[in-house]
Amino acid sequence: MWRDYFPNAIIHGLDTDIDTLFVATRIRTHWGDSRLWTSGLRFDLIIDDGNHDQKAQLETRANLLPLLATGGIYVIEDIIDPNHWPHQPVIRFANIKYGEAAIMVEHR
Repeated sequence: MWRDYFPNAIIHGLDTDIDTLFVATRIRTHWGDSRLWTSGLRFDLIIDDGNHDQKAQLETRANLLPLLATGGIYVIEDIIDPNHWPHQPVIRFANIKYGEAAIMVEHR
C-alpha cells in the first residue's frame, strides 16, 4: 500500500512482531520497539501507527522525531487525547489503518 502512494521512496516498516517482517521491492522491514529503535537513517515522513497508548505515543515520538529530516512530516494515527499534546498542532484523519507499525519514508 505505502509503496503505491510513494512511488519514488524506500519504505521502512518497524514492528515488534517478528512474524510480520518481509522482503519486497523498495520496502525494508525492521524488528524493534519504536520507543527504543535507533537508526542512522533520516526520514522525510514518519507515520506512527503502533501502540495506541498515549504514553507509548509520546515515547515513540521522543525517540523517532530526531530521525526526521529537516522539513519532514511526523504523523500519529489515532491520537487518544490530543489535549495532552501541548503546543502541537493536531490534524485528525478518520479511519486510516495499516497494521500496528511505524511506517517511515527514507530521506533521499
